[in-house]
Amino acid sequence: MKNKMTTLAVFIAGLIVLLQSCTEGKSDPVSIPFTDDAVPVEVTTLKKLKAVKDINAVGKLSTNDETDLSFKISGVVERVFVNEGDPVRRGQMLARLVQQEVDAIVGQSKENYEKAKRDLERSEKLFRDSVITLEHLQNAQTAFDIATQQLNVAQFNQQHSVVRAPADGVVLRKLINPGQFVSPGSTALITNGATRKNWLVKVGVTDKQWAMIGGHELATIAFDAIPQRHFTGFVSRKSGTVDSQSGLFTVEIALKETDIQLATGMFAEVHIRTDIETEYWPVPYQAILDASGNRAFVFVATDSATARMKPVVFDGFNQDHVFVTEGLTDAEKLIITGSPYLSDKSSITILN
Repeated sequence: MKNKMTTLAVFIAGLIVLLQSCTEGKSDPVSIPFTDDAVPVEVTTLKKLKAVKDINAVGKLSTNDETDLSFKISGVVERVFVNEGDPVRRGQMLARLVQQEVDAIVGQSKENYEKAKRDLERSEKLFRDSVITLEHLQNAQTAFDIATQQLNVAQFNQQHSVVRAPADGVVLRKLINPGQFVSPGSTALITNGATRKNWLVKVGVTDKQWAMIGGHELATIAFDAIPQRHFTGFVSRKSGTVDSQSGLFTVEIALKETDIQLATGMFAEVHIRTDIETEYWPVPYQAILDASGNRAFVFVATDSATARMKPVVFDGFNQDHVFVTEGLTDAEKLIITGSPYLSDKSSITILN
């Protein structure tokens, strides 16, 4: 958020300089006044407007069913059968570990199982003939049960020494290569259900914007890659915690079904419509001074002869104005030219 607001401030400051230079070039030359001279200025009447407070944010296209796939056991990767972007089918083998060690463990477990089974059958016969005690029979039964469980575990691990697609979808990321040693549970591949078109856009919003969203608000989505088409969606979920890296809250926008081909990772601009009404003063760029973050200064004319500096807070902008939300409650006349030559309580001469 801090980087975003800094960029906004730099943009506004640059635009102010450009507009002021263009404005001064078109008007009559204005000499720089001496300290004690009244500064010639132009003013405009401030008018407070009302508008529905919408939220603009950016994010990337994804799906609601991204899955991190991994091996259950450690081992060396033998083969990876897919690449990033490949479509996959449910149950398709995507990667496999070297099987020698896995097969050896399964074979050893089978041998132990067969031995324990034979020992139990012999013990049962001897117990019926009263050759061994009940304790010996129970020990043989316990050994057989343990061998059975060990075989089940070995066979289960063997099944999970390969990675299979949990559903139809697309490979988003491939994080392993043949010959690489992997640990149990480490992510090998990431897939999603893009073929099922469960598209959503994840955007970051500030805490104030997060509080404005109740859920299921309608949204308009535009993709840089498809400038001629706008998509519709709605807020499907908002996170309950802030992202530690970005400092923003995540909001998910679910796209309504579309036949247009989309791809995971496409950059999107999202416009979320809320029912919250806000009031603001539209202030021309050339009146804004020392913008930093969402704060700046302007000069207002308290009477026809004196300028006063006002700290203001703004929340957004368009190509012509900055939307000031705080700081101008008692002001009527905004100074729009001559501001660089002013200080608080400077004497002024109003030209218009």
